[in-house]
Amino acid sequence: MKKTIISVFTLVLLTFGCDNNDSNPAGNNMQNGKTITGISGNIINWVHGTSYIAKYGMFSSSSIDINGNFSITDLYSPYDNQLSNITYLYNDYTTQPALSDQAANYFLVTNLGIAKATDPQNEVGFVQNRSQISLDRVGDFYVKYLYLDRPVSINGMTAHSYYSGATLINLKEKYNNITFEKGWNKFVVVLTAIDVTTNTYISEIKREEPSQGNWYYTINE
Repeated sequence: MKKTIISVFTLVLLTFGCDNNDSNPAGNNMQNGKTITGISGNIINWVHGTSYIAKYGMFSSSSIDINGNFSITDLYSPYDNQLSNITYLYNDYTTQPALSDQAANYFLVTNLGIAKATDPQNEVGFVQNRSQISLDRVGDFYVKYLYLDRPVSINGMTAHSYYSGATLINLKEKYNNITFEKGWNKFVVVLTAIDVTTNTYISEIKREEPSQGNWYYTINE
């Protein structure tokens, strides 16, 4: 068993998942303007040989080689019935951002799943592109992936809270009139401030990583 040590702040970052359904081809270029159509990387400290795959939800997958390298070259677009209205992304927020088009629909992938190649539907872990294992310093970041069926600009500061055990964690995210395009977009969360007295973490949402990240993984078996 390998487990990654993560901070309290990190726990909320891993709550968005994907359902297993069919999907539509979206192309095979790794980069298409501001959107992405593929993901590749090297998983740090990979020691599990060649028996696992990396899964981009139900949208595509890749083998992981003995050195931890993977390359997902064909992402898929969700079907319409797999999408949710963009306003649902902020349903449980006490403060919501301004959206340029509230009729837009989205799908969010928080991390890549890990599964045995012989049992691809049963995810036993995840891998995520982030600045370090534990996201607990100003400047730390991690990458999610947002699909939209039309361009949307988002502006303002959001706020929401959750409990980690008996501790209330407060999260705020700043959107600086950022525009996400139709298709798959990087959704980069950069930690900009921490108030330990109130357990408040403030982040800014960006479209690109501020520095080189690494692919960290967890497998539970």
